[in-house]
Amino acid sequence: MTTPLVDTNAAALAAGVTPSTIRTWAHRGHLTPQGKDPQGRTLYPLHQVLNRIHPPHPPTNDTPTTNRQLDMS
Repeated sequence: MTTPLVDTNAAALAAGVTPSTIRTWAHRGHLTPQGKDPQGRTLYPLHQVLNRIHPPHPPTNDTPTTNRQLDMS
């Protein structure tokens, strides 16, 4: 499966931030540019952009994982 690539403006729209913020995240190493489109715009993997605003959280010991723990019996 191929990861969708988005330009700076689309990344900003998806993340609800400004294009300047996207460029700052890239400069700080939070996003990895994946080349340029035919118009010369920098492209970023959409999943990296979305992970910046909603980082994945590993389950913790207090996270309910079964119906019994959720009291859904």
